[in-house]
Amino acid sequence: MPIDELQRGAAHLSRGVSIKGSVKFLNELLLDGEVEGTIVSTGTLTIGEQARVRGEIRTKSVNVRGTVEGNIFVTERCELQTNCTVRGDIEAPRLVVMPAEPNAISNAIGYAKFVSRSHDAVIRVYDESLKRVFEGGTYA
Repeated sequence: MPIDELQRGAAHLSRGVSIKGSVKFLNELLLDGEVEGTIVSTGTLTIGEQARVRGEIRTKSVNVRGTVEGNIFVTERCELQTNCTVRGDIEAPRLVVMPAEPNAISNAIGYAKFVSRSHDAVIRVYDESLKRVFEGGTYA
């Protein structure tokens, strides 16, 4: 995990840490270990490249770099990074896939169920230069 992220005061579950059960936190959690169970928070969860979550995630926002086997429910934003894996449904007002690789759009839209109660909900997909290549139901 980059040092600058740790300096912001986030809690950190490092690689090698394995938790079975519920994880609850308030502000920010950087996860590089494994969790089998539910993760619940009003804050932001970052799932590191080597991290694995087996269970449901309910947070304000989540940034997925590793593996999630379970459903994700966020109240603000869900980001899917390069090489992440999500096996489950995603419910979020904003879903961001970065960068846009050939399978990224398919994985985000074809395999995940994107549900939002917001009238302005949209899926946006960006390439590495942060150019939008997909939004909603049409290619940019």
